[in-house]
Amino acid sequence: VVPGTLAIIAAAVLALVLARRWRARTGSTSRSGRKVEPPQHAGTTLVLTDIEGSTDLWDALDSSIMDTALQLHHATVRAVCLQHRGYESATEGDSFVLTFDSPHNAVLFSVDVQDALLLCDWPQQLLDASQAAPLYCQALGNGSSIVSGPAVNSVAQMSFGRGSLLSQSF
Repeated sequence: VVPGTLAIIAAAVLALVLARRWRARTGSTSRSGRKVEPPQHAGTTLVLTDIEGSTDLWDALDSSIMDTALQLHHATVRAVCLQHRGYESATEGDSFVLTFDSPHNAVLFSVDVQDALLLCDWPQQLLDASQAAPLYCQALGNGSSIVSGPAVNSVAQMSFGRGSLLSQSF
């Protein structure tokens, strides 16, 4: 046996072992294409997601717009979930049940998925709907901030008779 051959065989075996461990840790698929569930332990954390007001949006908008939005939402949630070693346990409509190997990864996912969803190229008709209109927050530098947008403006006009709310930061 040639000495270089043993080194190549050893490297291949090591790569196979490491790939299997990585798949098991990340909740990715096995070589057969089946999903590998993450190990369950005391730190296993569930995250449940839901699109607030989606039923009203389905009623108000053309179904092709909502189909596009739902595909974009699902692709974003799934991509960020994988980045944080998450596992998609179930999906129902616009809701996800996700499993993470630690509370830390679950919280990081929760923050990062919100950021990722803000960066999505949503259909303009969706953004024009009052239920999905963007909100804007501006820090004033004195510990306060202004939140504005169509939804906030409606509440502010009903509550205070003006177009934006001023709130103390925590």
